[in-house]
Amino acid sequence: MKSLLLPTFLFFFLLPLASYAQPPYRKIATQEVHKRLLDEHPEMRERQRDIERHTTSFQKNGSSAQITIPVIFHIIYNSEKERLSEAQVMSQIEALNRDFRMRDFSIRHPADTLEGFAARAADTEIEFCLAALTDRSGGNIALHYVRSNTPIWQSDDAVKFAKEGGADVVDPRHYLNVWVCRLDNAGSGYAQMPGGPEETDGIVIDYRFFGTMGTAAHP
Repeated sequence: MKSLLLPTFLFFFLLPLASYAQPPYRKIATQEVHKRLLDEHPEMRERQRDIERHTTSFQKNGSSAQITIPVIFHIIYNSEKERLSEAQVMSQIEALNRDFRMRDFSIRHPADTLEGFAARAADTEIEFCLAALTDRSGGNIALHYVRSNTPIWQSDDAVKFAKEGGADVVDPRHYLNVWVCRLDNAGSGYAQMPGGPEETDGIVIDYRFFGTMGTAAHP
């Protein structure tokens, strides 16, 4: 059950410091994308109602156990600067595990205390790892690099399709797909809400707000 709602709140941990960035203001486009998908796929509403019913049932009868989410990263780059190192990718996984498991917890912003978030922080028993996917030569294809002729991407999900110069989703029922690319200067990224199409399921994040080293603007 945890994995059904995971992309929604995971995105906010992928951007732990982006909200503190200096002007110009960069938005998270999750709600805009969700509205567009509802218009394009009206059947999503019924799927979301099913998820809500399942959530209610799970809260009453389900059991909590630690789970590990395997992640596939699609690094879509137009210049070498955007071709993130494996070390930077792994730094993001380390940051996710630190935050989701409450390791080395510290208050990073006054709002955490003022809004009461710090008092509600808890170990979610969710961890992340780079998916164990290899090609015929034994190379790890969970770290998927794609050189693209597109210099800047929008929130229209084009980056999630190889035919558009991006990369196709990989088995979203078993893997969390994350696309890292350069977005226009109005956005930091977005996540698809539960119940959406499988071919676009996952998270998109600007390479400048990813990880804790390298190109990360706010490590």
